[in-house]
Amino acid sequence: MAVQNWLEAVEQELVRNEVSVAYRERLLGELRDHVEDIYCEERNHAMSAQAVQDGMLESRLGNPAEVAAAAKKVGTKSYFARRHPLVTYVLIPVPALILLWVAYTAALAGIFSMFEQYKSAEWAVSTASLLTHGLAYIPAILLTLLIAWVAIRSNTKIAWWLSGAAIVAFVSGLMMVNLQIPTTPGTGSLNVGLGFPPPLAHWPQMAIPLAITIAFAWYYVRKRRSESDTHAA
Repeated sequence: MAVQNWLEAVEQELVRNEVSVAYRERLLGELRDHVEDIYCEERNHAMSAQAVQDGMLESRLGNPAEVAAAAKKVGTKSYFARRHPLVTYVLIPVPALILLWVAYTAALAGIFSMFEQYKSAEWAVSTASLLTHGLAYIPAILLTLLIAWVAIRSNTKIAWWLSGAAIVAFVSGLMMVNLQIPTTPGTGSLNVGLGFPPPLAHWPQMAIPLAITIAFAWYYVRKRRSESDTHAA
């Protein structure tokens, strides 16, 4: 079997076995390097290039199905998210979102301290209001993107991925931010808390993380189907 045909067959088997994209690309790169090493080694022993291609690859590296099966086993074990989806997508999202809320609030405090000298400027008031209301959106969006990245990299089942995103969206909808811009010194107020059930006005807080997840999931599924169709052709 020619080198290129062997590598293409391995890639096809990796896709069929649903090996994650990141691990698949890394493994194929390592296999190409290894094939080159074998080629150079055998050429130094005066073996013809055709003999190297036809006789050495499967005997040294295994047939494509065996390579893909071993890669699936190793790749699955290498990702915590794939081995422990309940922890990753059900238990972790809420504490992670709370930590992001705290971090965002701390960042706001630092930013507002720099705005102190511009507190009477209209642009500063508008920016402060926008950043404050961002507490209800930005942490959830960041966490949603992180969940998507982990799910795609570990090749986690879509059901777990969507479950994690739905949890983030629901808890994000509970976040209530009430900012009263001060008109005179001491009249401003900021109230932050959780309210259940989420009011209708908070639906965008839930819809945006879900929309991001659906977009990424749709793209990911389309890409996997395209790869499968390409290798099957």
